[in-house]
Amino acid sequence: MGDLVLGQAPQDATLDAMAGREGVRLRYIYDLGDYWTHTIVVERIGRPAPGTTYPRCLAGAPSGPP
Repeated sequence: MGDLVLGQAPQDATLDAMAGREGVRLRYIYDLGDYWTHTIVVERIGRPAPGTTYPRCLAGAPSGPP
């Protein structure tokens, strides 16, 4: 994450600063002993729809951590 937000502590980085435009690809590592690696792609940024909870996952494969 240090490469994405140069000079900023990872815990202080915002999603908008790292991936605030369409087409950005992020690698997320979930590591509580299993080292799951996920690729997150920002496909579209639009206006929130009333009554919809964000963020939301639209698809994924294969299975990830519970």
